[in-house]
Amino acid sequence: RIWAATSKPLPEDLAEVVQRSGLSAEHTRLASSESDSRSHVSRDEPRRTTSSSNHPLTPAFETFSISGFAKRNQGVAEVPAHEMELIVAVMQHGTPRDRRLRATIATTNILPDSKANRQAATAAGLLGVLVEILEDHSEGNKRLSRLAVACLSNLSAEPSVKDMIAKSGVIPHVTRHLVPSGSKEGRAASAHAAATLWSLCIDHAHIKRKIAAEGNTISTLMQLILSSDSAIRTQACGCVGELCVGEDVALKDELFKLGAVPLFIASLNQMDHELQHLASVAVCNICANNARNKGAARHFGAMEAFCRLIKDAQKIDHVRDAAAGGLYNLVSKEDRKMIEESGVMELLKQYPGPHHRLIERRLLGYSSGASRPDEEQMSYAGGGGG
Repeated sequence: RIWAATSKPLPEDLAEVVQRSGLSAEHTRLASSESDSRSHVSRDEPRRTTSSSNHPLTPAFETFSISGFAKRNQGVAEVPAHEMELIVAVMQHGTPRDRRLRATIATTNILPDSKANRQAATAAGLLGVLVEILEDHSEGNKRLSRLAVACLSNLSAEPSVKDMIAKSGVIPHVTRHLVPSGSKEGRAASAHAAATLWSLCIDHAHIKRKIAAEGNTISTLMQLILSSDSAIRTQACGCVGELCVGEDVALKDELFKLGAVPLFIASLNQMDHELQHLASVAVCNICANNARNKGAARHFGAMEAFCRLIKDAQKIDHVRDAAAGGLYNLVSKEDRKMIEESGVMELLKQYPGPHHRLIERRLLGYSSGASRPDEEQMSYAGGGGG
């Protein structure tokens, strides 16, 4: 698996709120999930949300200290259930509105790196509250909605919640935050939205299809790869690259028609190591067991780009290895002279990993055969978002 982890700074116009609350300025981190444990929730199952009229803790949440919650639970792997219910209740019903903002930040901060907290937050009704916030497209709700996207990106790292998120109807409300430019807060929300979609796609082919069918989501994500904002373009590239994982021919065909192959190859040449890494993974995945995409990648210069990248990033392990994986999926014995003249084989020989041996077998004309289909084409999966 290739996992992406990132940390986003809090928008400037919320800095004062955070300072008053005593919260961490790093209001979101995308954490890799653990082993997949899918939940199977009925489509007709109602969303569970806290309510000021029926929640047994209503009197307590009105006076609940958000800054105290943040300080007590900073780095805590398992927040007490009653506190989780209270903070989620404040997110939904807190007054003045500033309390809802601060509660959302505090909840976002306790979700990364803690499976127990993500599960407890889900049990406390967090998903329903986030959906409710994101369904409100009013101007007055914009700030809270953007923070809710950050919170959802952290929650989506939990495998057992992914199906629930997909079935909640929230995906179109997440995709509306996919914008290439704008305010600092809006750009952060765009990166979080892409990260959420990326995380939901991992190991869930049916969710990939759902996201791909959502309006212009794929073309919008591809446009975001061209963004001048590093966080946006890397999360978008990771998400589109994740869509390429697997054997969904129709999805790969759609990406081909939208110009994904030349876009990924152009990204290999950008001076952004994380983007180079993710673009290498994307090219590797979109070409795996797909002759047309492989031919297009060769046509647009992927072979030469990978050879350059292997040499230029030879000390950056994850970039070099991803580029070598992409090269493996493209080479054949006809490329032997070009690859030898490039010097990449001698370079790869100096580093651990199977890439030198695998590429050499391809250059010698060997194929892995039907008995080892996992070696026929290399692919990478994993990512974000969360």
